[in-house]
Amino acid sequence: MRRCSRCAQHESLSDVAIGARVSFGGADLRSKARDKNEIDVAFLYRNTLHLIECKTANLAQGGKGDDSKATEALYKMESLLKLGGLRTRGMVVDYRGQLSSSESDRQRAAEAGIAIVSGNQLKDLKGAIGRLWLTKGE
Repeated sequence: MRRCSRCAQHESLSDVAIGARVSFGGADLRSKARDKNEIDVAFLYRNTLHLIECKTANLAQGGKGDDSKATEALYKMESLLKLGGLRTRGMVVDYRGQLSSSESDRQRAAEAGIAIVSGNQLKDLKGAIGRLWLTKGE
């Protein structure tokens, strides 16, 4: 198990991965039909998987079909949370703040248990992660 050298204050934090690639679906590992996703940050804390998706694009713009890019980001995180299991936690970090400005996207994120960090919260991202995830139950 790899320990995070900068995380001495959170002794239970381990196995930090940045830019992890995940493939799922299809029986053949070499199949082109498999879904492929990249997770910007993943780590274990107290035996719970935490996933962070970072978005710098203008999420208010249209995506595929009728969905906005913000909605697509939430769909992706929801899929990754299901893949990770019942206790997996997810967060979308939105640089431009469009995700948190949409009531329907905020509601969808809340229902799925996805934390949104944007706007002034980005000035203290480390603190936001700590408050939302690492200090609960301590």
